[in-house]
Amino acid sequence: MKKVIKFIVLSLTLYLLSLFMIGCSLFINKEKVGEGYSQSTLTLYDGENATQYVAKYGTKVSITITATKKGYYFEGYYDAEEGGIKYIDGDGNSLVKWEQSFPTILYARWGDISTLLQEINVFDNEPQDGGFSGQRTAIVKLNKEFNSALKSNFNEKIKIEYSIDLKIGNGWTASPIGMYVKGYDNSGAKRYTVFTHTPTVGEFSTFTGNVEITASDFVDGNIYIVVWNTKKQMGAWAYPVYYSRNLTLKISFVAE
Repeated sequence: MKKVIKFIVLSLTLYLLSLFMIGCSLFINKEKVGEGYSQSTLTLYDGENATQYVAKYGTKVSITITATKKGYYFEGYYDAEEGGIKYIDGDGNSLVKWEQSFPTILYARWGDISTLLQEINVFDNEPQDGGFSGQRTAIVKLNKEFNSALKSNFNEKIKIEYSIDLKIGNGWTASPIGMYVKGYDNSGAKRYTVFTHTPTVGEFSTFTGNVEITASDFVDGNIYIVVWNTKKQMGAWAYPVYYSRNLTLKISFVAE
């Protein structure tokens, strides 16, 4: 009788132990998927080459974009060569967390740089004086489409169209006001003159125009803007006070 009882207890113990191990296994597998331990390999086609990346389930994929194409900018990766769904944006970041049901083959999509146009309001309607320092500065950050295009087309030219209101302060002599841009915020960076205009004393005038600049100095996506007084007065010790407002820019690539 004792042997029978021992057998039953042993059998029940083994049965409960097996249930426990199965439960742990299911829990661990669930945790692996939930925590991104399960994964699939993505094959990315850029039109010429294929690159592979690992996509962990439950996480967002981050890809280093190295593909470039002259005359175009990178839009993102889609699950079809035409149409389809975009899974990875132009910066190389997946738009959603990866799942097992997602595609494993993605195709690069490109946009024509001639379609790019970024309009920027740099100075608002409130006038600000240049003061005795003689300048007013700002930084414009180009969007990700322009950033992608610049890396692929740094030998091309970008076009900057501008509109700005300027006036010289009362009590000063009319003096030329200029604006230049550069790609880097340091004294050694190359300056590109955008305009030089002589405003009216005591009354705002609107000036417009455009300039074409080689894109290579702006591949970091920054445009540093300086509106400055080009001439000192009063014994060359002071700049005449000027006022600026409503500086707007339209930035595009020059059509060939």
